[in-house]
Amino acid sequence: MTTRRALGLFASRLTSNRRSVGALNTSTCFSTAAGSDASSFVDVEAAQERARLKAAALAAQAQADGGAMYVFDRTVKAAHRDRAAYLRRIHPSGDTTDPFLEEIARRTLDRLSDVKREFPRVLVLGGAGDAVVRRLLRDRGDVRVIVVTDMSRDMLRLVRDNVAAEFSVAGGGEGGDSLESQVVRSASGGEVTVHYVHA
Repeated sequence: MTTRRALGLFASRLTSNRRSVGALNTSTCFSTAAGSDASSFVDVEAAQERARLKAAALAAQAQADGGAMYVFDRTVKAAHRDRAAYLRRIHPSGDTTDPFLEEIARRTLDRLSDVKREFPRVLVLGGAGDAVVRRLLRDRGDVRVIVVTDMSRDMLRLVRDNVAAEFSVAGGGEGGDSLESQVVRSASGGEVTVHYVHA
């Protein structure tokens, strides 16, 4: 609806409401409509009451959580990660890797290769865990232990299965439903222990 038409409707309603009080010309209605505030369109008292109730509910929830700040709902985030793992598994091409995440992992580890220090232990915190772990096993001969953490068990299983599919597993579980640690042979031939931690 255009602004002019909305003002016209408002002016006609205003005129019909004020006819009982007295005669009012259209130019006065338009100047009143243009200069009016939100209180003429919105029930301000009801909106303030809704805002007060929302604030009280948030305060009660924060109090119930022990006063801790409540930014992310962990169960919802885990459900999102579970869904992402499921969608990657059922992709029609059969490829469970994500090219975008592969490129992010490549660029990140390329920057890491500029550092002369060795990194024998690596912690992978969710996110592009699958791509990062496989890239570490391919490109970094100095890595001996990788700890992969995620709030989604399904995503951890996807990482575990993709690692087992691409690299030979020297020890540990061979996949399945468990999240046991694996000993994997990296591309350089060294043994790397990969731990999977549900956080």
